[in-house]
Amino acid sequence: MRGPLAAGERGGLVTIEARRYRCRRCSAAITVVPRGVAPRRHFAATAIGLALLLVGVAGAALIEVRRRVSPWSASFDADS
Repeated sequence: MRGPLAAGERGGLVTIEARRYRCRRCSAAITVVPRGVAPRRHFAATAIGLALLLVGVAGAALIEVRRRVSPWSASFDADS
């Protein structure tokens, strides 16, 4: 899971454990993840919310959003 886990934290990388269950009747599989983990997403729900807030409300540039949310540094500069 990528991104900050709480307000004010820097973006990071956290390994989570997901539990998988299979229905005995129909053989369907279900994956259970902890709260705060957005299903089928690489970024935490808090990181997605922060990015939306920064872009939508604060009007931050996308490069600034990436610097604040992503655990990796940006490989390009918006001014170049």
